[in-house]
Amino acid sequence: MTGIVIDGVHLGTIAKFAGNKRAARWVAWSIHRISVSEANSARFATMHAAIDWLTSEHDRVKASEAASNG
Repeated sequence: MTGIVIDGVHLGTIAKFAGNKRAARWVAWSIHRISVSEANSARFATMHAAIDWLTSEHDRVKASEAASNG
């Protein structure tokens, strides 16, 4: 498992599962949970796609928080 940090902000974790089919080889877990009991995760074919998803999830949550506060 590898923690993904961009500009000093921890976005989540990714891991490669070589035994999975190519379309689901990489798994990403966002720090932004769906609910208290459910993690926010997704599967991807490439590491780059997993990191892009973590970045977009982080940006989406931050934009939502900014809209709520302002």
